[in-house]
Amino acid sequence: MRVAEDEAGPGANPKEHHCMSSCGSRKGVALLLGAFLYATSVFGAESVVLQLKWRHQFQFAGYYAAVEKGYFADADLEVTFMELSERANAVQSLVSGKADYVVTDASLPADLASGRRVVALAATFQHSPLAFLVLESSGIRSFRDLRGKKLMIGSGRDRASLIAALRRSGLQSGDYELFPWSNNVEMLGTGEIDAFPAYLTDDFSYQQSLRQPTRFLHPSSTGINFYGDVLATTEQEQLARPDRVERFREASLKGWRYAVENPDEIIEVILSDYNSQGLSKQQLRAEAEATIDLIQPMIFELGYMSRKRWLNIEDTYLDVGLIDSRVNVEDSLIFAAEEELSLNEGLARYGISLLIFGGAFLLLTVSLFLYQTRRIVRDRTRELRRRSAELQNLIDTVPGSVATMDRGYNLLSMNEYGINMFERQIDDWATIKTREFVYADDINAYQEFVSKVFVEGEGRLTYRALDPRGEILWIESYGTLLQSSTKRAPVGLFLAFNVTGRKKQEDVNRELQDVVEKQDKLSLIGQISGGIAHDFNNVLAIISGNAELVSQCEPCHGANGRAPHRDALRDLGSNLCNLRRVTCGC
Repeated sequence: MRVAEDEAGPGANPKEHHCMSSCGSRKGVALLLGAFLYATSVFGAESVVLQLKWRHQFQFAGYYAAVEKGYFADADLEVTFMELSERANAVQSLVSGKADYVVTDASLPADLASGRRVVALAATFQHSPLAFLVLESSGIRSFRDLRGKKLMIGSGRDRASLIAALRRSGLQSGDYELFPWSNNVEMLGTGEIDAFPAYLTDDFSYQQSLRQPTRFLHPSSTGINFYGDVLATTEQEQLARPDRVERFREASLKGWRYAVENPDEIIEVILSDYNSQGLSKQQLRAEAEATIDLIQPMIFELGYMSRKRWLNIEDTYLDVGLIDSRVNVEDSLIFAAEEELSLNEGLARYGISLLIFGGAFLLLTVSLFLYQTRRIVRDRTRELRRRSAELQNLIDTVPGSVATMDRGYNLLSMNEYGINMFERQIDDWATIKTREFVYADDINAYQEFVSKVFVEGEGRLTYRALDPRGEILWIESYGTLLQSSTKRAPVGLFLAFNVTGRKKQEDVNRELQDVVEKQDKLSLIGQISGGIAHDFNNVLAIISGNAELVSQCEPCHGANGRAPHRDALRDLGSNLCNLRRVTCGC
């Protein structure tokens, strides 16, 4: 299990693990020429040291693949890996000269502010794995629910994302109790703390330790998006050896492409050559799945970095007070904007190849073919653009969100209305799952809805979502599966409408209906009571009248000339009259 803390005291001794790119993984060659070439490559290889962010695990699978598949050797590089001890600092190893390259977090602004001239080469993870781990039984569903809770944040530089997420949710330092950092996740299980700083990629290990359901609160749910596992070097290395920097970067990314496409193979390599932590195959598979999910190879080119996003990260460090002023982070983003080969350059190179290896006749033939092809492509492109414009106009007129999503809840596209409706930028959606914005009590229904769309072809659901402030939005969504003639992964088209106002009005109408129904019931009871009273009054009138007549009847008088029951009858008549007044309300 990794730690979410990387600040160290002096004297930390990283464990070294030497991995020569020219050994072990490649078969010996039998032919003399092959042996000669092999020896030549070793003789000319440059030795470099890569400081890892933690101990050996799938988190660094791309670099292992670059060794195993010979990508570092092809780049004339002999790479040594250094593991990180629990209290060491990866960037310090870099700037002190112990390492030539480092895998670190998105702490570039803090490094620059402290005088460390670090250059970011590639972002392996498009989303930082750091999050708060909470128990499912705690009832904590968002950062806003952490008010008054006991938190452990740590003192590492990557804590900026957690602090910013708390502030974005309206919580200041006095709104929660802060505990000193510890790597003991059991404190969460015993109730000593309510939230633990953890890594998404270690969920399997946390489950094994705690033995009870947990959930992650990720800063991205509040709009805070940091990169994770950034490959970096020093400014001095970049200026003095730019060719070696580019070779190392390209070999590393090539290794990552292979690891993403062949995770099981690299897991076996880790178990065989790099398993210093004694991890099981099940643990590594769970970590591989989470790691690939953070890399998001279906959406981003491996190593992709956005200048705008780095500036947002710098703003976050400023907001939480980890840096005092801007540090010109853009100057340290050598590879943030990848250079693409222009059409003119491509044609020039193609034309030179034709002149060298072809002839005038071949050139003419190819030119005619290209002309015809370009005309066809141009015509079809115009038609596609026209249809695309019509479709875009149609999408823009829809008073709701129009989005495409894959089966893994990854958003592929969204119209402007949807971005405004959910109050999040498209970059925010691109680095997290859509289900992370769904209200906790509706997540199961939402997952069943998405599954139904991809299995049955369509579905409909009204559910609750959370905006960046944690306010509830009622969403009515319709989904349909887009048909494709290719073997690409299935994609769903989802329409979503904000029906919060309608839901509130329905609640008001329901309350008014309840009031009306109660009034109708009371009115009916009054009518029934009035009818009963009227009928009862008629009977009383008859009894009262007869009693009066009986009291005046002479034969009823006794021998002494007095009526023995006259007084009783008179009293009865009086009481009956009083009862009539009560029942009649007069």
